[in-house]
Amino acid sequence: MPLPCSLSFSGVLTAPQVVGDLIQQSLFVSAGGSRVDPTDVSFSYIEPSETPTPVELTYDGGVGDVTRDAEGIYSVTLSLDTSGVWLVRWVVSGTYQGAAEYQITVADSAFD
Repeated sequence: MPLPCSLSFSGVLTAPQVVGDLIQQSLFVSAGGSRVDPTDVSFSYIEPSETPTPVELTYDGGVGDVTRDAEGIYSVTLSLDTSGVWLVRWVVSGTYQGAAEYQITVADSAFD
């Protein structure tokens, strides 16, 4: 049975970003005040579009698009190529379980 954990973030952006930005999103996983490694980590996003389709990036012990930076710290780089509201979701599973979602607002460039 998985254990509960806390998820916190770095790189969550409160101000609108601009189309063309390349951003890094980081996830911190902890339980009992210490950083811990879940078995699997996934980062999913939905770009604004007429037909929104979730894209899932994964980390499962060394393979995938999500990088393990240190114990309990995972990151992914995201290219913001469409304006609008991007939906983002992190999920951890296996030994620990947790999920969280947030939004990233992307604006068109005034120079395009």
